[in-house]
Amino acid sequence: MEFKREEPPINIGADISVRSFEMIEEEIQAFDKAKDFDEHQLAIISRLIHTSTCFEQVLDNIYFSDNSIEKIKNLLLKKAKIIVDVNMIKVGLSDFYLNTYENEVVCYIKEAFTYEAAEKKFVISKKLLPMKQPRKTKPQDHMQQLLKPLKNIKMNQ
Repeated sequence: MEFKREEPPINIGADISVRSFEMIEEEIQAFDKAKDFDEHQLAIISRLIHTSTCFEQVLDNIYFSDNSIEKIKNLLLKKAKIIVDVNMIKVGLSDFYLNTYENEVVCYIKEAFTYEAAEKKFVISKKLLPMKQPRKTKPQDHMQQLLKPLKNIKMNQ
């Protein structure tokens, strides 16, 4: 048996995933709203539908500002950090692409300042808090670190 490395590496569920996207592509044609989007926007919409299985909700509630996809591509090519709200998203992102474009993914869900902000705004049950203590960091340190590489980036208008 010969093993072939594919770029990006494809996992065991690749055939199922490919078929799933084919089905979405076929089914989305039945929605008039889908005709309002270009092929790049539809690629993003297809991923959202693949994740949520909610055709109408995605199509009725998504909006793309002018040149938004191009702007995001430029930021990612300039090694912009990707901020996610839960670690599950962080784990689900492709290491192949993150390493290729050198994008760091950050999630502040376990940071001390996240807990402090939540405690100030909401009453949090101790049952909901994880047993591990969050790291002792200051929010301004993280934000300064995060925004530093973005200071010199000029967006294409």
